[in-house]
Amino acid sequence: MGLFYFRTFVLIFIMVVGTGLSHGQSDEFSGLLKQLKGGYVQPVATLLGSLFNSGWYQSASVNRGFGFAIGLPISVAYISSADHTYTNREASGCAESRAMQTTIECPAPDYLEYEVPTIFGPQTNVQYKTYHLDTPGSPSGSVQSTPASSGYSEIRDYTTIPFLIPHLAFSWMHTEIKARYLYFPLDFIKLNGNVIGMGVQHDISWLAKNLPFSISAGTNVSLLSLAVGTEDFDGTMDLKGFVTNTSLLLGKQWGPFELFLESGWETSSLTASGTLVEKDNPDEVINPNIDVSGRNGFRLGLNVALHLGYHPVIGQNIGAQIGHQANLLFFKKEAK
Repeated sequence: MGLFYFRTFVLIFIMVVGTGLSHGQSDEFSGLLKQLKGGYVQPVATLLGSLFNSGWYQSASVNRGFGFAIGLPISVAYISSADHTYTNREASGCAESRAMQTTIECPAPDYLEYEVPTIFGPQTNVQYKTYHLDTPGSPSGSVQSTPASSGYSEIRDYTTIPFLIPHLAFSWMHTEIKARYLYFPLDFIKLNGNVIGMGVQHDISWLAKNLPFSISAGTNVSLLSLAVGTEDFDGTMDLKGFVTNTSLLLGKQWGPFELFLESGWETSSLTASGTLVEKDNPDEVINPNIDVSGRNGFRLGLNVALHLGYHPVIGQNIGAQIGHQANLLFFKKEAK
């Protein structure tokens, strides 16, 4: 269990600091924070949606009587090819040249767009050319290196990210209320925070008699809150994540076995704020400012459940990223 917590939340932590936390790396740390862009960390926002929206449902039906459920769903998301690069946009300097109406035409558009690695990206050195006016008033070019252009070495080889969180639910009158909570005081890396989730599922198949399948609708919201610090800086960086999902569920049961399909729409966003002051140089103040949405959107899941009081569920999710879910430790008591 410690490996799941450590790997997932260290990833979120690394997403913001973008480099190692050992002493002697303050220059690299502060320099990267100043240049960090939303596209560089967008894969982490996407991961939040893929992981936090998984494992909310154990069936496509909810009975009329009172029910109670408790479990520990496990989610695994795969890092997709789209998570390795993003399109960066930089001013070329030619807009200023054209505004000066120089006699020599600047050989580039006002803005340059090019693919650069994300935090999961390959180790590359992406370069581009910008222009400035020299003394005679003619544009001349100079080569620039992109910020954060080589990914983060510690996680560059990751292909999967796991996550698990305690899950509690109560049901009555064909409606189930779900709740999740996880608190993680990881003081050894100066990280504290929590994940809170709430969801509701309502069975609408009871409205039509003798349906050959179960049908229900559900929605869930998850909130991430992290306070991050480092040994080299005073202050904290605050991370906020907001994840939603709305789904329609269709299921068919054969004895204790059920096959049910989830189809819906998910969103995910991540923001970073706060103030960090370098201990050895109090004039060095960093105010991280990241506000990025994940690539999340349409989501489809296929699940197999076993209903015997002990309710294991395994499933496959397809959306912005491919993932698996396994509610192997799930117990449910429900009246008809």
